[in-house]
Amino acid sequence: MVNLQELGNSRHEAMFILSQLNFGDYLNQPAYAAAVAQLPRPSDKDTQQTKYSDGEADFVLIHRQRGILIGELKTVGRWQKDVNNPQPPADADVAKRVIKAVKQLDRSQIVVRHLVSDVAPGLTVRKTLFLPYVSTEQLQRVLDNDPQLKQAVCRSLGASNTAEAVLLCCCSDQLSQSASYWHVTPAVLSQLSTWWQHRMACTVDTLLTDDSYLDIVAR
Repeated sequence: MVNLQELGNSRHEAMFILSQLNFGDYLNQPAYAAAVAQLPRPSDKDTQQTKYSDGEADFVLIHRQRGILIGELKTVGRWQKDVNNPQPPADADVAKRVIKAVKQLDRSQIVVRHLVSDVAPGLTVRKTLFLPYVSTEQLQRVLDNDPQLKQAVCRSLGASNTAEAVLLCCCSDQLSQSASYWHVTPAVLSQLSTWWQHRMACTVDTLLTDDSYLDIVAR
């Protein structure tokens, strides 16, 4: 979160970041029941197979010009980062967490698109993975060694190959060291900016006006 906030400040761009957005709590206060009765809600998408209202998104970034970015954070490898003897997480553990994150991202994208459909139908909603204890090199190796996982990640992130998929994820290479996560150095900002350009590069999303941006943020 600190890294994203510093990125936004450095770019001087209007954006709003939510963390731990629980879909079950969204517009679920009894006092506002009448006011929100006609608004899209997560439970509208529930089926017998999938209960979308039970899900959550780790990060939802709403950008005035670029649309929405959904992020899933997986701390696989956190306990291997012993100061005196740091060890990378096992590839199998990384693969397991990544496929879980992809499923969560896909569900979250469906819900978020629905929630803003009355304000900005068709608004761009992108996805990304935050893996603060996994390097880009390890993530690429994990994907290259698992064709099914590679296909799932590329499909979910809209990438055509492994190298592109890795560029669309935010790994330890682009983030502050865990021991001093609040200290975002110029080098980290540079890496983050490069990731941002890959993940969010596009023309301005004309579907998101000043009014619709404020409406979405206010919810």
